[in-house]
Amino acid sequence: MTNDISQDLWNAGEPSPSTPQPPMLDGLRVIRLLGAGGGGAVWLCEQQGPLVRQVAVKVMRSVLAGPRLRERFESERRLLARLDHPGIAKIFDAGESQDGALYFIMELVQGDPLVDWCDQHRLTIEARLALMRQVASAIQHAHSKGIIHLDLKSSNILVREVDGAPVVKVIDFGIARLTEDADAVMTSHGDGAHVVGTLEYMAPEQLTGTRQLDTRADIYSLGVVLYRVLTGLMPFDSRLMKSSGTVEAQRVIRECEAPAPSDRVRQAHGVDLASASERAACRQLTTSQLVRAIQGQLDAVVLRCLHKQVNDRYASCDALSADIERWLNFEPVLARQASQRVRLSKFARRNRVSLTVAAVVASGLIAGTIMMAYGLAQAKRELARAERLHAFNTQMMTAVTPEVAKGMDTRLLRLIFDQSMGEIETRYGDDPILAADAHGTASMAYRSIGEYAKALEHIERKAVAIEAAYSVDDARVLDVRNEIACVLLMNGRVDQAAPIFEDVLARRRVALGENDSATLASLHNLAWLRDEQSRLKDSQEIYLDAAVRKRIVLGIEHESTLRTLDNLAEVQRRLGKLAEARAVLEETIAVRTRLFSAQAPDTLLARNNLAMVTKSQGDLAFAEGLFGEIVSDMDRIFGSDHPYTLIAQNNLASIYRDTKRLTEAQAIYEAIIPAFERRYGPDAKTTLVARSNLGLTLEKQGQHSQAEAIYIDIITRKRRALGDKAESTLNSLHNLAFLYTNSMNRPIDAIPFWREAATGYKEVFGERSPKAAGSAISLARLLVDQGQSKDAEALVQMYATDESIELPAAMRLVATTTHGRALAQLGDIAGGMVWLAKSYELAKKAGDEKEARDIAGKLADIALDAGDAESADKWTQARQSPAPN
Repeated sequence: MTNDISQDLWNAGEPSPSTPQPPMLDGLRVIRLLGAGGGGAVWLCEQQGPLVRQVAVKVMRSVLAGPRLRERFESERRLLARLDHPGIAKIFDAGESQDGALYFIMELVQGDPLVDWCDQHRLTIEARLALMRQVASAIQHAHSKGIIHLDLKSSNILVREVDGAPVVKVIDFGIARLTEDADAVMTSHGDGAHVVGTLEYMAPEQLTGTRQLDTRADIYSLGVVLYRVLTGLMPFDSRLMKSSGTVEAQRVIRECEAPAPSDRVRQAHGVDLASASERAACRQLTTSQLVRAIQGQLDAVVLRCLHKQVNDRYASCDALSADIERWLNFEPVLARQASQRVRLSKFARRNRVSLTVAAVVASGLIAGTIMMAYGLAQAKRELARAERLHAFNTQMMTAVTPEVAKGMDTRLLRLIFDQSMGEIETRYGDDPILAADAHGTASMAYRSIGEYAKALEHIERKAVAIEAAYSVDDARVLDVRNEIACVLLMNGRVDQAAPIFEDVLARRRVALGENDSATLASLHNLAWLRDEQSRLKDSQEIYLDAAVRKRIVLGIEHESTLRTLDNLAEVQRRLGKLAEARAVLEETIAVRTRLFSAQAPDTLLARNNLAMVTKSQGDLAFAEGLFGEIVSDMDRIFGSDHPYTLIAQNNLASIYRDTKRLTEAQAIYEAIIPAFERRYGPDAKTTLVARSNLGLTLEKQGQHSQAEAIYIDIITRKRRALGDKAESTLNSLHNLAFLYTNSMNRPIDAIPFWREAATGYKEVFGERSPKAAGSAISLARLLVDQGQSKDAEALVQMYATDESIELPAAMRLVATTTHGRALAQLGDIAGGMVWLAKSYELAKKAGDEKEARDIAGKLADIALDAGDAESADKWTQARQSPAPN
């Protein structure tokens, strides 16, 4: 597709004619109009000789062709024809048509405008910057020939694919001028004059009538192009610019500072979430990730291009390209250093009068100098910190993260990492705040590889410096305290994390409001805390609140929203709300896969949670296949000993255990337990969960004594590390009680463990939850066997009679049977026989003939004791019915 090189012109002069007239040119056959704008029209023509080829012919508007321009036109066209660069469309010829219009005959370029190409192909920031370097190279060539383009914009930079790679081609030098042309026509002549070019891309000096335009006008335009390539937005709101009129728009360009690109992205996100999310997705990022990618270094590069004062811009396209290359190579950009000098010069310009007065008044000079020196020194320190820390951040954060390491053995990398972390105080001991930033980087990096103890050490060292430097309500203090609480929770130190999370949330609510992103992050963390405290109902309620707010404020594609939904689904799974959990996870996985990939780290975690849900739903075949994929992907992305990989292996082993592939399950557990112990220690929650699962596997293999020893040891450790009411502790109590009841025939030993588990599950999950029901029903059955019918009936009645409580069929059968037996023992013979009869029908319906015969035997015994010979005979016959073949 051939794109009109002037189709999106916004001209400050008079509008172009609605129907441009075709050029009258010898040797050219006009095929059709490609497009028209304020500067003229572009036509697709066929050149008849000496070569037969299609060309683009730009015919300049006659009103622009004054005497001086015509005078210079002949010499300029010869110079334009000398441009010879693969990134520049060739100028074949130029001249004057029969009707007096000036024209250029140009190479016909196939391609799409730069921004359109980038968005259509969803190029990353890195790929977009690589294309901008191609553009800079082409314009540098033109500048070296003494030519300024003066109309650089996306539609004049076309991109097409050549041998599988994108190649740029700069077109339309139709209004270019010479750098050393003292008599060149001015671009603007004030109000009502004809502005040549595209207003939103014009450098301020193009609008002032100056004759001193140089190549740095193109640097400004490249800055606008770069701004749009990075953000999808113009430096100033196009709709407001156009609605305010030409004069006001020119004033904005001449006088107003453009916002930093990252700030512009944030502002646009607050105005239109859907559009902002789509722009970020075109760069394979979320909005928050896009802001983080641009802010700082790339902000400085763009804003240096856009300085109002030409001397404050890059001196050349090569200098701009070199700074882009530095960013791509993770090196500090020079624009950050230049910005200090620029700010000082702007300060002097803004305060010229004040400084003059201060020079006269001696006392004022002394005080002002002290204050100014302090302010400038502070700015200098901030800049120096940023530059010094950048290399450290780059080195550490790129060395061992899962995305970079891709599963390779990272032991050597970690050794280097540890050595670098030990150098923080040596490198930055002279600056506590800079050292604090380095410790923050170290903490984040250690978290990314699952080294939570080391992460805590570094974040605590950062907090000491930050809390000493700022007030308790300062955002920086609240941020670092929030980080400390997160890492404490990762290390299983729940009691220490709790008051910090709660305090930070309260302070953020007061300072920022309920719906600020930082407040919402704290709300998420409070839900996470409640989960770790085994307050699952509270956790679910808070996650739901946070998820609703984040959908509205941040949008579904925001990483923070997705994380909250993932955690909500995991809590719902453990509360037995499997359908709700599955629906949530399927949504987040679809969004994450579209924005990132199925193998992205957070997508993998969501897929792991979905596999757990399907396992709980009984779809073991689907869950096994999904877990197999996840383990393979996590091993490749995170490495074999990363916590996420180990947890996924643990979950896969649970599938093997439940499908009676016990040898395979045991092998996995025995492999991952030492890894958990090395990383977290023998009392860590994850270590104990894996050991508990090994005990279940041994129990199923008949190794009851070994399983018992593991369970007792685990309960002791969990009580000490997690508390009596922790979900994990209750699970272990349940496991030991089940072992005593079903495998070792020690019901008396089982009763206290069933009782503690049932009470704990009721407090944590609610009495209607499957876990509370299961423990209560199991305890009631044992109590009936021991003749403690009153206690048994109090426990089991609701589960037998309330059919709105969702229970597995086998559990419902035990409940009704136990309820019937308890009633009979308490003297309600009729009631007992009614419920046992219902149990008999449930067993028959389930195809459990053995259980049906056992229930029939109980009914026969009760009827016989009550003197009901007819019923006793009926149920005796039922008990004696032959078992199915």
